[in-house]
Amino acid sequence: LHVTVAGVVGTWWFAPQEASHMWSQAIGDSFRRATTYSFGSVCMASLLVALVRALEAMVSRARRHGRGNQMLMCIIECLLSLIASVAEYFTKWAIVYVGLFGYDYLTAGRKVMELFRERGWSAIINDNLAARVMALGGVVIG
Repeated sequence: LHVTVAGVVGTWWFAPQEASHMWSQAIGDSFRRATTYSFGSVCMASLLVALVRALEAMVSRARRHGRGNQMLMCIIECLLSLIASVAEYFTKWAIVYVGLFGYDYLTAGRKVMELFRERGWSAIINDNLAARVMALGGVVIG
């Protein structure tokens, strides 16, 4: 859905005459691209997040059932949660690039990082990530 919406919004922004009405061809074209050419990128993004979330769930389960060093398991669970949050945040931006420009996932990720660096968005990213780290720290500490 994100890829299709990004494609339609991009068409509306860059070629408004092609997306001028509710049933414009831009919707079908964007949906077709999202489910054909860009489908691998969508799957790659989802797989990345799903793998990290699966690892987080496995560590959480092991910690709840008392397996292994509890403190170490808690730290690993928090780190995996942080990594998953970053992956989800980053993936949202990369998927928009996939929908807008048709890049593969890795190229879209590089372009997103370039955007953040060039436009000074690194402060926004740092603030967002810092808030997540602080929230996880609050949960761990107490």
